[in-house]
Amino acid sequence: MQMDFPGDAATGTLTEREDWREWFFARHQGLACPALDEGTGECLVHPHRPVACRLYGPLITIGGQTSDPCPLCFSSASAAEIEATRVTVELPPGPTAPAGETVIAWAFASMTLP
Repeated sequence: MQMDFPGDAATGTLTEREDWREWFFARHQGLACPALDEGTGECLVHPHRPVACRLYGPLITIGGQTSDPCPLCFSSASAAEIEATRVTVELPPGPTAPAGETVIAWAFASMTLP
């Protein structure tokens, strides 16, 4: 994925250009999560998984942005049932995380373990 990364590969920050981002995600959408064990399909970092993984599934609105519902979790759910899962998280005032988004693969590749 590094050769195609649409943004700053050194920091993992994705570009703001939506067309580049859409192309990148469409190109790599069939890849399995790098934290899944290929043999068992289990998450290798489940107890320490990133927030993006913890929040994947139901509709979660944080800072005015709403996540997409997991297509596997909600394959037979109606729009109303999916909407009923929505949770809104209010961000407290104060310092915020650095601007920008990245992908889980980059976060795992850049981790330093103790």
